[in-house]
Amino acid sequence: MSPGKQTDRFLRIALLVNSRISAVLGAAVLLAAGPIAEQVGLAAALGFTPAFGFVFAAGLAVLLFGTGVGWTAKSRSLDQRTAAAALLLNAAWVLGSIGFLLSPFVIPDGGKWIVLTLAYVAAVFTALHGYGMWRARMFSSRSV
Repeated sequence: MSPGKQTDRFLRIALLVNSRISAVLGAAVLLAAGPIAEQVGLAAALGFTPAFGFVFAAGLAVLLFGTGVGWTAKSRSLDQRTAAAALLLNAAWVLGSIGFLLSPFVIPDGGKWIVLTLAYVAAVFTALHGYGMWRARMFSSRSV
């Protein structure tokens, strides 16, 4: 296997794993939007119905993100711009999580762990996508 195919394969695997984990987490959030809204403190701050809607929308967004990333990972030619979009959306999730944790909402400890865990997963995938894209650029610029 040529180095270009290996780097492409690394990025594809990172995208595929990101898509699967995102789809599973998104579906889980959809199914447990009410308890999650209570656990992270949104229900107390916003009221149950708006908090449920916000968490449900976030779960749906993560599920759709996972679907889109999976489509990208399985496409015939890997579009670097789409891979970069996945990297940026993961980074945005991390920054949004930090912003939420620093917000004036009173977040129970269990909710903080939920937010931190999801931010950590997104940060890992941000790093994997960045590394995969860097490798692809490194090897594609060399003459083989």
